[in-house]
Formats: sequence, C-alpha cells, structure tokens
Amino acid sequence: MMLEHVNMTVSVVNDLREAISLRVKGDKEGSLRKIRQIDVKEHEADELRRQIMDKLTEGVLPPISRQDLVHLARRLDYITDYAHEAARFLMFVDLTRIPEDVNRGLIKLAEETFRCADATKEAVKALESDFARCIELCDEVERIELVCDNLFLDLIGKLPCIRNIPSGLLLLVHDLIISMENISDACENTVDVMKAVIIRASG
Repeated sequence: MMLEHVNMTVSVVNDLREAISLRVKGDKEGSLRKIRQIDVKEHEADELRRQIMDKLTEGVLPPISRQDLVHLARRLDYITDYAHEAARFLMFVDLTRIPEDVNRGLIKLAEETFRCADATKEAVKALESDFARCIELCDEVERIELVCDNLFLDLIGKLPCIRNIPSGLLLLVHDLIISMENISDACENTVDVMKAVIIRASG
C-alpha cells in the first residue's frame, strides 16, 4: 500500500510537470485536463493514506515501527498536497504572458522536481529490502533538492525584473514557484524519515 501511495504521488508530480509544459505552450484546455487529473489523484492518495493508517492498527510490523510508517505516509502526503496546491495556482496563470526565460526556468524546475519525486519513490521501494541502496537514493534526493533550490532562487530573482505584467499575475506565478519548491522540500523531508528508520532498524 505504501508503494501504491508513492507511485500515485509521483504520478501527480508528473501530471503537474506536463500541465506546466502545456500551459507554457498555450494549451489551456490540455493543461486543465491534467489539473483535473491531479485533483482526482490527490483525493485518491488521501483515501489510500487513510487506509494505510487503518492497517497500522492491525498485526505486528517489525523491524519498522508503526510510528515510522505513519511519519513516512504523512511525508509522502505532503508531496502530493504541494503538487495539488501548485496545480491550483496554475489554473489561473496565463504563462503565455510570462517572459520566455522565466517559462524555461519553470519547465526546468518542474522537470527537476519530478526527478526528485521519482528518486524518492525508488528510495521507498528500496526501504523494503536494501537499506544500502535506500541510503544512496536518499542522498540522490538531497542532491536533486539542492538543484531545485537553486532553480527556485533564480526564478524568484527574475520576478521583480518583469515589466508590463499585472501584479496579480506575478503574485500567482510567485505562489506557483513557492509551491513547486515545497514539493522538493517535502521529498527531502521524506528521505530524512527513511534515514532515521534505517538507523533504528540497523542499530
């Protein structure tokens, strides 16, 4: 169930990446279709997390504790929540009015954010059977998060230089960028939980 949850999480981030690319190209309807998919998947992920919590009240789960799994499920949920939040901002943003260099940066940030989420998924999969591989993947998530952080700072720095764009549109772009950056932060927080699990399980 945890693997199903993380697969759904990565699917949501991928849909966000595609929705941003479509919006940059001016395909508003295609972007909105992706956003609607994100909305459905976010609700499905919430329901799956509730099912995981219910299952944690049953049986014995050594060597990973129930508390560890609760924390892990919640951290994964944050990734989905931030992607859903970014999609909601994207609904109201006309990226065709935004300078090309900013749009290129948004697409790059979306791609790296997806890579970060995908590496998080692989780390969750490795947690089941290969602690050493899981640690390697956790380190990879942290490296990608740093790339996302630098892209975020570059984009935020460009916004004050944009002229002849309504301030409301710039505010929405700002909030979209913040939400996207929060996704990679949530991935990093997720791997922090996994590292703590491995340390306790190995000790």
